[in-house]
Amino acid sequence: MQEPPGFRGEPICYRGEEFLSGTSAGSGAYSVMSRNPQEETVMSKWGDYFLGVADSAPAAVRLRYGLEGATMRTLIAQGAHDIASQWLPPEVTKALAEDGAQLLTENGSGGFYLAMNTTKAPLDDVNCRLAMRHAFDYGTAIQMIAVTDDVPTGSPATGAIPVGMFVSNGLDSALVQDMDKAKQYLADCKYDVADMNIEVSWIAEVSNEERFALLFQTNLSQLGVKSEIKKLHRLRGDLCARISGEVIFDARDIGAMKRKDRAALRGTDMSTIYKTPHLR
Repeated sequence: MQEPPGFRGEPICYRGEEFLSGTSAGSGAYSVMSRNPQEETVMSKWGDYFLGVADSAPAAVRLRYGLEGATMRTLIAQGAHDIASQWLPPEVTKALAEDGAQLLTENGSGGFYLAMNTTKAPLDDVNCRLAMRHAFDYGTAIQMIAVTDDVPTGSPATGAIPVGMFVSNGLDSALVQDMDKAKQYLADCKYDVADMNIEVSWIAEVSNEERFALLFQTNLSQLGVKSEIKKLHRLRGDLCARISGEVIFDARDIGAMKRKDRAALRGTDMSTIYKTPHLR
């Protein structure tokens, strides 16, 4: 009997992107009319949807990609855009609200994570990871992404499992910076601090991540640890099962991966920065 590809663990890639880029494979209330993966996807109401489509539903929907915050603000102010992304810089969201845009908040069940590559020195030492976990300034991170004093875009995380989910820690366990513990754990790390140079990546499509990367770099420098910041673009859905050990992954991409891709991240340690609500 012939064994299927990847049966014994060899890396393979399943590529349905070519088919899906030109074919609508869904069965929902809207049908894809055109798609440019760099700009936008245009969908129109599908009258044969088996549950029916409300008469008040829009006849067509444009889902636009990669819009800068300033561009988004201008389009909404001009009435040329309706619903903004939750990943807008807080300054842009605040300006939109001041200009009359409706700002809605709701608690989410997700969080933002810094994923550490535990197969690569010095992060293969748990003491080094714990040092960085305690060195990060969680309070400043929350302040950096607040829209106003009364409207935050996140709340402190209490652990790897978001607050409200089964077996999550209570609100009294919110993560805080503790440089004394960080220095203690770093002293127990088997690697020499002078030889460390941590690569910190951030996802270009989410401007807030650059702020977190710069904050983390500052916190690492307080420990005497050198670091470099690398700008990356969001991972694609056709990711191969074998993933480079050089990459630090974004939690949203990990959640979108298929099971075979997530398996390549075994041994990855996650440190939660904050639990995030959604802004619309």
